[in-house]
Amino acid sequence: MVVRIRIASALQRTHLLLLLVGLLGSMPYTATAQHTSPADSSAHQNAIHRVMQAFEEGMPEALFTPAADRIDVSLLGSRSYYSQSQAFYVMRDYFRHHAPRSFSVDRTAEADASLFVMGTYHHAQADTPVYVMVRFDEDATTWVLHEVRIETASP
Repeated sequence: MVVRIRIASALQRTHLLLLLVGLLGSMPYTATAQHTSPADSSAHQNAIHRVMQAFEEGMPEALFTPAADRIDVSLLGSRSYYSQSQAFYVMRDYFRHHAPRSFSVDRTAEADASLFVMGTYHHAQADTPVYVMVRFDEDATTWVLHEVRIETASP
């Protein structure tokens, strides 16, 4: 008799499980919005647009929204770590002395939690363009500026 009770209980659990799966499977699926990550194409495109706007219009504000507390800035071989506000003024001064003529994004790349935007900047003070590399690091919903590098020759 004990054997029959165990078998009956096992059969009842199986039927209950099948009934539950059947009910859940027949319910309509409602999609919900998911948390946006920087890897999403809109955040990726926004970061590229920030670089283009900054270098096409000479507007460092576009790069620094948002930015890390400390930023690595390398201008024509001179490299330093600056606070966010200091880096902003360094870039603003660079654009004042090297007014933009044109900028083109040559390529982008992602590695680990970083996005790299690389391009060519033509400014009014020279016929030869400079190479630009901007690195953003991943935050919860966007790419945050961490590095700006401007060099005379493409690496």
